[in-house]
Amino acid sequence: MMKILKWWYLWAFVWMGMILGVSFLATPAKFTSPLLERDVALDIGMRTFYLFTRMEWFMALNLALTFFLKPNQRLKWVLRLVVVILAVQSFYLLPALSDQVMKKVQDSQLNHTLYIALEVTKLALIALWAYFFMNEYHHPRKDDDLIATDS
Repeated sequence: MMKILKWWYLWAFVWMGMILGVSFLATPAKFTSPLLERDVALDIGMRTFYLFTRMEWFMALNLALTFFLKPNQRLKWVLRLVVVILAVQSFYLLPALSDQVMKKVQDSQLNHTLYIALEVTKLALIALWAYFFMNEYHHPRKDDDLIATDS
């Protein structure tokens, strides 16, 4: 099991690739295409992020599984921050943005800006989680050396 766990950080890289692909590549491309009507792009965007959010919860669960196998406080705190961001996006921002799309409200710049800022922050935190994980499992700390022994 520990051999598999050693490579568990790859889930973080998959998640980062998904965020980059969906949020920072496909979404901007959709809205800059001259052949795609804005209403269609908004509908596709709404459906994409609805499904993508569910996939992100799955990825967060995968990273959280490491807590049961070998707890690490730094990993826990970073992932907790990621989950808070994901919750804000899932339960506040995406419903607000979807509501604005359905009502065809144009004044959604603040929510979009906040979503993008949280997406960048989440991406950085997932990268930090992967860094901490790799340090923990590929270069473990020698806490035992810090314990004083009687000579």
